[in-house]
Amino acid sequence: PKVFEYAGYDYEKYSGFGVLAADLTSNLQATLELDYGRDHGWGGAGGTGFPLVDDRDNPIRADRSTNPMAEWSYFRSRRIGMTAGLDYHLGEDWKAKVSYTHVELEDDSIRGNPRSRPPRPDGTFRLDRRRTQSENDSDSFNFKLDGIYELWGRKHELAVGLTSTKSNADTPVYQSSNSGNLNLYTWNRKAPEVDWSTVVNQPLKNETSHAGLYVSTRVRATEKLSVLAGTRWSNFSNHFSQAIGTTGTFYVQNLEEKHVFTPYFGVTYTLSRNFSPYVSYTAIFNPQSAQDVRGRTLDPEQGSNIEAGIKGEWARGRLSASAALFEVKRDNLAVRDGANQAPDGTPAYRAEDDVTGRG
Repeated sequence: PKVFEYAGYDYEKYSGFGVLAADLTSNLQATLELDYGRDHGWGGAGGTGFPLVDDRDNPIRADRSTNPMAEWSYFRSRRIGMTAGLDYHLGEDWKAKVSYTHVELEDDSIRGNPRSRPPRPDGTFRLDRRRTQSENDSDSFNFKLDGIYELWGRKHELAVGLTSTKSNADTPVYQSSNSGNLNLYTWNRKAPEVDWSTVVNQPLKNETSHAGLYVSTRVRATEKLSVLAGTRWSNFSNHFSQAIGTTGTFYVQNLEEKHVFTPYFGVTYTLSRNFSPYVSYTAIFNPQSAQDVRGRTLDPEQGSNIEAGIKGEWARGRLSASAALFEVKRDNLAVRDGANQAPDGTPAYRAEDDVTGRG
């Protein structure tokens, strides 16, 4: 166990992990992995911290040892995970691997802090009081086959694979901010707690699935020139729903991205024993877990990356260096949405388009 105490915040963490491996035949190995974790905190919870500035953008004058959470804040979480896999060697040059993973997460937290609303310049703020309880189950399946093949008198590399992931999250959300005016400069962590049985539950449900198939090959065209090429085919879907107050209606969002192809291509040339220039292009399709202020999952990040550079290696690989120029273009990039929070109390994000990075 790990125990931590600081400024009225007590934290305990317990974790366990085990692996069992067995050679079923000379070519086939089975593995089983189990992990367990439990966290418990009193006097604090996730997303703690004062805002950096007040509502006029003046810096907050808070001591580092100041605990921003009401003394009745707490959180509890539990994780149980299992992974089973098989590795099979098909001769000396080919191998296949298949694995299945199941994870169960449970969280329960009560928070009382000023983080979601910047205080006034005089330090007054309204306490954000929130309770969330969530259950999240996820299942993933992975298959990969890779090896070496001969063509044009040379040996080349090939890899194909399949991935599939599904997750389901159920999160009741209770929120009340009618706590009267408090002052963070005289904050003693004492504030009235809510009778949560009187607060309306706004259940939130989030279901996500992502499947992909990929193939890649590294062709050694000459002794010094090699070409890497591949593509990935993806299907993505997300279903989100949340109750709207006591109206009996639900906000519903359905996202789908089907038959998305993301190719990549690269060329490397061995200039000398120490230096290898290269150039590459990669399309980007990245499903993300970031949520906005309503708890909706942001659309997958999409874009492209172009890079050209040179790599150097000396002392039999013990010393290496590289230099590169790149340009990255992205849409739906997750950016922090100020001090806002998602319904589960984690930082909220918004999506930015036409974001370009060069270096």
